Amino acid sequence: MEPHFTYTLPEGADLRQGDVLVRSQVLEAALGSAGQQALDSQYVAYLVTTQSCDLVRRKGAKPSASHVGLAPVLPLEIVLRSLFDSVAEPIHDGVYAEEDRHKVEGLLDRIFNQNEQHLGLFYLHEDEQVGLSMPCLAMLRRQFSVEAQCYEALLAGRRGALIPEFRAKLGWLIGFLYARAATPDWSAKELSELRRRWLRAHDEYVPQWVPRAWARAAMKAGIELTGDASEVVATLQAFRPQDSRSIAQVLAARLKAVGAAGDISEQKLLGRLTNDPVILHICKSAQSGGYRDDA
Repeated sequence: MEPHFTYTLPEGADLRQGDVLVRSQVLEAALGSAGQQALDSQYVAYLVTTQSCDLVRRKGAKPSASHVGLAPVLPLEIVLRSLFDSVAEPIHDGVYAEEDRHKVEGLLDRIFNQNEQHLGLFYLHEDEQVGLSMPCLAMLRRQFSVEAQCYEALLAGRRGALIPEFRAKLGWLIGFLYARAATPDWSAKELSELRRRWLRAHDEYVPQWVPRAWARAAMKAGIELTGDASEVVATLQAFRPQDSRSIAQVLAARLKAVGAAGDISEQKLLGRLTNDPVILHICKSAQSGGYRDDA
């Protein structure tokens, strides 16, 4: 069975940029020289960040690099919530404004397509053949180095490697070059399915969405949001703005009661008011955070 299209199986006697090193006792012993931060229990693997040309051992000699750079690899689910918070201000733990949904989905799309250079993230898709049983992120801003004398121990931990296009993209991200290496993107359909499938499989991490106007209305009413995400959403639903038909029903009944509607039937009056531009403006303004009398 072929590995995922971003990977190739290890080959050659030398390390290369983009090699995936799976955690083991032998590897942990080699990483000890880099300090305890390199041995964080949440790290499931490491991605080689040093340029391949500096890792080649020509004619049995040592590589030109005195140290080998490694980026720790974390399961995506561990950092997912903090990533969401970086682009969308949470209303409550696990609850975000519906208006910010596109920001979260856009962040996931950029991560999956290796286009989130600002956060220093490199997405590694799950593949048992390369030692990754879950979607992961290589944290490029946390990279550290170990002495080249640990070369053999590092090589022993190699389970997979990025294909050339993705090694090039990794090098570009690390070097902060102002050019985009041409890596194959997921198709729009595949990307949508990947996002949907991943979020469905990790529903405990998936945000619940509510319009920001609900939260603002609750805050104005002095409501304290407590409990889990589902309880908070249930509380906020009580502050859902009325739609145009609900408002029109109240106005129609009132107009008929005071005789201001003339001979028109209440049902016909209701139909006119439901689509009245002023009433629609009130509803639209309420949904976006408050009514403004500027229709």
